[in-house]
Amino acid sequence: MSKSLFAVALRLLSRKNYSSKELSEKLLLFCKNKEEIKSVIESLKEKKIISDNLFSDRLVEKLLLNYGSKFIERKLYSCGIDPDIINSYMFSIRQTDFERAVLLCDRKFKNHLSDDKLYSKKARFLTSHGFPSDVVYKILRFDMDD
Repeated sequence: MSKSLFAVALRLLSRKNYSSKELSEKLLLFCKNKEEIKSVIESLKEKKIISDNLFSDRLVEKLLLNYGSKFIERKLYSCGIDPDIINSYMFSIRQTDFERAVLLCDRKFKNHLSDDKLYSKKARFLTSHGFPSDVVYKILRFDMDD
């Protein structure tokens, strides 16, 4: 393992939290030897400097404020997080989708009157933020009843 590559990894981690996959992709810019990169990643894991569980915790906590379960799940997969870790989060996240969608709509559309344009805007907004279609329909029906 190269000390300079280890130093580069530490410098990268001091600026931003990375998953193992993201960090190894980033280190490829500095070193083409994949075995050496794998060795650095393993060393960081042994020293508990990098952890996919901790990365996932922080990412989910950040995304829960503005995004739905589908978006969060796609983001975790794209970061290279293990599917078992993702599944452990998704049950509890899906349970709160409706409440988070209501709060997000209230924040985004608080001063708007209800009309057809707003109905379609809310549907597009919630869908683009990764909320499942059943949650979007519940929100739209919930707003129609008010």
